[in-house]
Amino acid sequence: MRQRQIRRICENRIKIMAAAKSGVDGSKRKMLRPDKYPDLTKELLKWCGKMQDKFRNVKQFNMVLSGAVVKVQAIKIAWKMGIDMSEFNA
Repeated sequence: MRQRQIRRICENRIKIMAAAKSGVDGSKRKMLRPDKYPDLTKELLKWCGKMQDKFRNVKQFNMVLSGAVVKVQAIKIAWKMGIDMSEFNA
């Protein structure tokens, strides 16, 4: 997954979660794949939300939630969850 994609997911996490809960037809999307690690995705989205809230409070410092930072966090969460790192690709 590219950094740009990770960042876009974090920025649109509320829309993505709402679509998933409502069972929206994914036929209009470019690509729809089943999530290989749904628990990891859920935890990563929670983390992204917390970080975005923190960054909103310190906006004067121009902090950005980059794809690289999200990727590192995804790897940390995967490791804590015991996911086989040889098969995991953040």
